[in-house]
Amino acid sequence: MKNRTLRWIGTAALALLSMPMFAQLSGSYTIDPNGTGTSNYTSFTSAISALSTSGVSGSVTFNVKQGTYSEQVTIPSVTGASASNTITFQADPTNTAAATVTNTPTGTTDNWTISLNGCNDVTIKGLTITTGGTTYGRLLIHTGNVTNINLLDNTFNGVATSTSSYFAGIYYASPTEAKGVWHVEGN
Repeated sequence: MKNRTLRWIGTAALALLSMPMFAQLSGSYTIDPNGTGTSNYTSFTSAISALSTSGVSGSVTFNVKQGTYSEQVTIPSVTGASASNTITFQADPTNTAAATVTNTPTGTTDNWTISLNGCNDVTIKGLTITTGGTTYGRLLIHTGNVTNINLLDNTFNGVATSTSSYFAGIYYASPTEAKGVWHVEGN
């Protein structure tokens, strides 16, 4: 009986140790399609996937290298994000050219470049946010309860030839409620 118990404990321990463990993010990372290493993500999508999977245990900063990122970015609620555990997406301070995020929407269901979807304590700083859309082209939307957002020193390049609500610099999508402090400056 003693050997069975020891075998069972050994099997259980091996199973637990072989399960993937995801450390919460904390510190500085890069978003660079040409970068390498454990602190680099090749796209916004991969960085946000890591945030969603792992959560945060301290402030997190993603330094976005110069270049054009053709992707639709959705920032969801992230476990652990708070006033002391903020999440920042910013142009890398060493850039000599713009870090541009762009998307070409095809209809009302994908009409945004960046979406803040129920997130909190997020800063977007120094990025160029554009649209390739000619019929649809919202640059940044927010939906859900979005709290404590900083939009600082960004360049929003949208379509200026239409008054349609399909085009907007910052747009809210129902249901939504902007909560806390929103700091929009230098854009």
